Amino acid sequence: SEWPKVKASAEKLLSVKPNDIDAADALLNATQQLKESPESVNKVANIAWKAADSHLRTPRPGDPALTARWKESMEWATRLKQTAEYAIYAFAKDPATQKQAMTWLEELNPTSLYLISSTGQFAAMYQKQGNTAKMLAAVKEALVKEPNNTDFLATLAEHAMKQNDFAEVSAHTARLITILTGARPLGISDADWTEKKSRYLASAYWLNAVTNMARGNLHQADKSFRAALPFFRTNRDYLSAGLYNLGYINYKLADKGEPGRVMEALKYSKQCLELNGPHAPHAMQNIAAIKAEYNIQ
Repeated sequence: SEWPKVKASAEKLLSVKPNDIDAADALLNATQQLKESPESVNKVANIAWKAADSHLRTPRPGDPALTARWKESMEWATRLKQTAEYAIYAFAKDPATQKQAMTWLEELNPTSLYLISSTGQFAAMYQKQGNTAKMLAAVKEALVKEPNNTDFLATLAEHAMKQNDFAEVSAHTARLITILTGARPLGISDADWTEKKSRYLASAYWLNAVTNMARGNLHQADKSFRAALPFFRTNRDYLSAGLYNLGYINYKLADKGEPGRVMEALKYSKQCLELNGPHAPHAMQNIAAIKAEYNIQ
């Protein structure tokens, strides 16, 4: 029963001191507790966010005795901005309300983590519903805001592979490889980063190799197959395919004017044959062709 009074007091104080973050927080809290309309929550969230944003521009005091209080207020203002964004994000309960909530969030802060999270959340929901078109649209929208998101990139690469869109697969997996072989991003623990690399890197190398080979980009295919092999040492079928493809790629590159590739082609073909996997018969044919063409005993 006190929330209407809290709201009235906060509104009165903000009319005099529009950047008062305590009053802005009280107003936002009261509006939520009173379960006011989404439009009202959005309006108040904007007031609170802008008050906090303005407060964050307060210069550091010259008096060291005031520094601790200034730091506390900066942290409080940062949390208030996040709280305001969450108030809008929480409104998006289903696809019907998502569009409006996302529009409001984007107007308030286009780089909001809640904007990215919500888009990814609904992408997962659409996937469960079997609505592939909406799922892909949501993932692509989220990827614009978070271009280094490995989950989004892997999802798009997987879908593109099912559609035989090799150019898209090559592009997304190339991006995945660059990210996953780079430095660990801030905000991600060592354990989580290791898990992401183990989940995506092997398949990214493999798909990048296969699709570049299919598109005739033999140098990139060679590079990616070489990088993929260590991940498949215990998988006989994949290892057989990788070794065979490396033998074939290097044979083709030698045929195109890179004589140094001949011995590489022979090496990988022999390894494939010795493995005695599914591609051993093809490797045997390659070995015979290489030896005959280049007069190798």
